[in-house]
Amino acid sequence: MTYSPARYHAQPRRAIPGETPEIARLTAMTVALLQELAITRERLDTVERMGEAAGWLDRAALDAYRAVGAAEAERGAVRKRMIDVVMHPFKADAERALEQTREDAQGAERTRLADAILAKEQLL
Repeated sequence: MTYSPARYHAQPRRAIPGETPEIARLTAMTVALLQELAITRERLDTVERMGEAAGWLDRAALDAYRAVGAAEAERGAVRKRMIDVVMHPFKADAERALEQTREDAQGAERTRLADAILAKEQLL
């Protein structure tokens, strides 16, 4: 199977009786982090083994390397994608909470208007 970062994101699994939404979210995030770490370690191990076998990998140079310019920008993009993947449950919850707040505010405004109309009618 080919790794495709756009094909998955952290999602809560089936609910466990008594489990709070917060714990489910943290579990999903932990699993997503584990997936990312496992993929990274496997790929790094492959690169190091191939590099050593081919004679082009110098571990001291690898340890001393510091990314600059385009390499630094690419690493930043990968880091952002990883954060987006891992933080997806929080973002989804926040979006749902915002939508609920909007709906509640609209309902409160409708109630306020209805109360104002009834109050005005009682004065007439």
